[in-house]
Amino acid sequence: MADMAMEVDQDEGAPLNVVENPTLDLDQYIAAYSGPTRIRRLFFIESKCPTLAIDALRLAIRDLKTSPRASEYQSSTHRLASMCENNNATAEPLPSQADIDSIISNSNATIEKLENALKKAQADLMKESIRRCFMDIGDHYFSMADYDNAYNRYLRCRDHHTTSAHVVTMCIKAIKCAVEKSDWLNVHTHVGKAETALDGKKNEKVVSRLKCYSGLAHLAQGEFTEAARHFLNANFDYCAELSDFISQRDIAIYGGLCALAAYDRNRLQSSVMDNKSFKEFLELVPQVRELLKAFCSSRYAKCLNLLNTMKSDLLLDIYLEYHINDLYERIREKALVQYFSPFLSVDMNKMAESFNCSVKELEKDLIKLISKGKIQARIDSDKKILHARTVNKRTSTFAEAMQLADYYDVHSKGILLRAAMMRNNLMVRAGKDRHMHSDRGRMHDEYLQFP
Repeated sequence: MADMAMEVDQDEGAPLNVVENPTLDLDQYIAAYSGPTRIRRLFFIESKCPTLAIDALRLAIRDLKTSPRASEYQSSTHRLASMCENNNATAEPLPSQADIDSIISNSNATIEKLENALKKAQADLMKESIRRCFMDIGDHYFSMADYDNAYNRYLRCRDHHTTSAHVVTMCIKAIKCAVEKSDWLNVHTHVGKAETALDGKKNEKVVSRLKCYSGLAHLAQGEFTEAARHFLNANFDYCAELSDFISQRDIAIYGGLCALAAYDRNRLQSSVMDNKSFKEFLELVPQVRELLKAFCSSRYAKCLNLLNTMKSDLLLDIYLEYHINDLYERIREKALVQYFSPFLSVDMNKMAESFNCSVKELEKDLIKLISKGKIQARIDSDKKILHARTVNKRTSTFAEAMQLADYYDVHSKGILLRAAMMRNNLMVRAGKDRHMHSDRGRMHDEYLQFP
């Protein structure tokens, strides 16, 4: 397992994981991405992994060199030169100020050209030309990483759509901006609009893209059950073209880990292991496939060991890094609960062997689960035995019967009161959201209702 250290972000005061010795093949990993997400992932790896920082920055600079992102290109080359000097490595040649000015002037000239084309289209009142001009301007701002301006230009296409396909295209463009800005609320909003615009039309390519956008948004918000549902429904054949924000390998990892953290063993078997479409994703990441198999077959030590082996590389993922500890904790807790569920008592020494940990560590985990109410048990600290709390079924049945009787008593009184009020033509003035109306001298209003 790769070594990891902790440092503190001085601005936010939040602990950040720093991966010292990753097993990640950077060239193979980053080849699966394109566009701004490729550069953003490289910058993320640079900030998290000192071992790969120089290589990641070199790759990012190659992409920035052919883009209109002049300021990032300039700052990245200076940062690389500083790193290379400290590590006795060969640095990339620094761009001259003339090169930077040329990139900026070319970008400004392109914007001016596109704006003039838009003015001409607006003067001619050509809706399709206006829509295309807004799209082109938005695309250029997007290539500059000016996502706010790009998003605004895409939204201005709304008044010039002539088909539902135009609406879907606009929504996808807006979602791309929202993803790059981590604006997950807008991702959900535009995914909903795009699905409405499809109106039942079978376009598996677009549907799979929208599912992955939704899954990514739910994952980023820590909603693992919903994230798993969307990733598991993605179509493998149509996900090869999503390199602008996600790879097929990512879908296997995100979907597998979220399902492992959120689903019980039966649902995991039916929704993941028996899912023919998702099996194709799992073939790309054998480690995820094996840990899912290990969990379903109750080989928890193997499952947790595989998770620990993968952790260093997962910490270099831009979306998983902030949730990896939560995911791992949920998976471990669920494994402990499922291990104990069929027994009345368990020897904690044997249980510790099954989870490849010490009895002391196991006892701490069990205390947490008992305090959370996830395990109904008590610990014999002397004999190191975990005993299930037996429930007096007679007492619990009697308590349930009394609770049901109280419910029927209240419900019956409510029905009788309502019937009496209706019989005597008694009415109650409604609240703020309801109004009393008169119609030819007769008063109509809703009667008071009881549960």
